[in-house]
Amino acid sequence: MKILFVKGHTLFSKAICWVVDEPVSHVAIQIGSFVCHSNLLGVHIQSAYKFRQGCDVIYELQAPKGSKVFLIDSLDRYDGAWYDFGAFAFLGICLYLNSRFGVPTPTKNPWQDKNAFICTEWVTQVLDHKADSMITPYKLYFELKEKWSK
Repeated sequence: MKILFVKGHTLFSKAICWVVDEPVSHVAIQIGSFVCHSNLLGVHIQSAYKFRQGCDVIYELQAPKGSKVFLIDSLDRYDGAWYDFGAFAFLGICLYLNSRFGVPTPTKNPWQDKNAFICTEWVTQVLDHKADSMITPYKLYFELKEKWSK
């Protein structure tokens, strides 16, 4: 299982990178020839080939063997779940205010919907059963890299 940290080719992806001032706009999970992720269409699975056509993979992490992953449980429960627009909006506002004006970013997202997912919520749900809606894909990359290098 690979965790893919990507920058999409769309204007929306470029806007995300601009707002957060980071090189990564999205995170997804690849297993074999399929990618499972949450984008504006919600939680779904698509072919890795089609997914990779729409983005540039900036970073890729291989999940360590034996790491506890809750993909099947999470897919059984949330396949087709909506995108978490509220969590996305709150995170975007907070990150913009932080990067431009130094306003501290809160640790909790009051607009988070427990049955909908932004990309980082989805990946953290699958990896830890704890959906984190206050982390960017880029920061998640560094968190996982550090955790898995131990």
